[in-house]
Amino acid sequence: PLIGIANLNLFPLEAIQQIEFQTGVRSFLYGLNSTGGMVNIITQDYYTNRAYSRIRYGEGSYSYLSTDGVFTQNITQRFNFLAGFQRRTLDGRYPNSDYDAWNVQVKLKYLISNRVNVTVSELYNGTQVGLNGGVDILKTPSQNVFDEIRANVRNTDSYEKVHRHDLSATVGLRLFEDSSAISSATLFYSNNFRQYRDEENRPNPNGVFIQSDHRSAWYGLRLSQELQKWGSQLSLGAELQERKIIESPDVGPQRETSLSLTGKAETTIPGTTAGVFGRYDRFRGEDFFSYGADTKLDIVPWLSGYAGYSTSYRTPTIQELYWSASGISRASSIENEKHHLIEARLSARASYVFELQATYFRRQIDNAIVATGLLTTNEIFPFASLRNISEETLRGIDGRMSIT
Repeated sequence: PLIGIANLNLFPLEAIQQIEFQTGVRSFLYGLNSTGGMVNIITQDYYTNRAYSRIRYGEGSYSYLSTDGVFTQNITQRFNFLAGFQRRTLDGRYPNSDYDAWNVQVKLKYLISNRVNVTVSELYNGTQVGLNGGVDILKTPSQNVFDEIRANVRNTDSYEKVHRHDLSATVGLRLFEDSSAISSATLFYSNNFRQYRDEENRPNPNGVFIQSDHRSAWYGLRLSQELQKWGSQLSLGAELQERKIIESPDVGPQRETSLSLTGKAETTIPGTTAGVFGRYDRFRGEDFFSYGADTKLDIVPWLSGYAGYSTSYRTPTIQELYWSASGISRASSIENEKHHLIEARLSARASYVFELQATYFRRQIDNAIVATGLLTTNEIFPFASLRNISEETLRGIDGRMSIT
């Protein structure tokens, strides 16, 4: 809720079945402020009457350690229990660059019938990382900048600890005879506790003493429905979410509620697939309507084309709106961004072995939020100024070649 960023490194590898990436004109459908892109992690489901377990372990230089494991078994014919863990550690090359991260996952899945199943899960993350601020080039001779023994870092004392819990309960339903018409309802709750410390208890203290705690929580209900109607594949969704900053010396207590409605319709006729999609958000007392359309055309058997357009929004994070720590300034109030994205793609494939793809994109951002920073010699943190500019336009071409 505070910074609008998730650390995907903390998700246990053993729990992952598949990772989906969605960029481009459709990405805004999958979450508030996802106009730049979306990552969806699909977790593993196990059904085994015999106990199954696996452990992986690896070591490397600079005290690198990586281990993870999983245990699962069906307690009854329809009830599965899963538990897993992961740990990553690293001492780092330079002073105060150590890293230690734990996560533990527990998942229960109960198949009530061939039409109803229930899943309950929790994921705990605990991390500690040293924040040395990088090499202090004013106190380190140039020949020692890349020498971890002789180099001086900017801060030998500061570090952060983070404890996070993610809980969810999902009911999956098949209300219709069509097996692809899946309904789901998910209740979710997450909390995050971040401790920043600069306590002058290590060699070469910097004369600064800081103890800063940040607590946040977010919870809500998500509904989804897949349907086949009027010759089209329909996807409908709704989400009600509340985000709270419970404690933060830099933004104070904050509370925000959002309501989202999404819809997508996709129709396929021989040689052509066309889709229209939209999203409505009620957030911070404003209404946001995002929409788009795209089409894919098989030009010849080995060549296909794609074109799409969307208009969507990116709202400022709580940090961008309210962060009051020293060094942060705003020329004026920060406004919402509005994104206009155009994409066009050509894909050539030969015998399902060789594929060549080229994509042109143009993204125009109205009221783009930009930050200009300056790192001074006497400050721990960089100075930064946040502001909106009238327009930012990004253009480019992505190319890809694959052989399978």
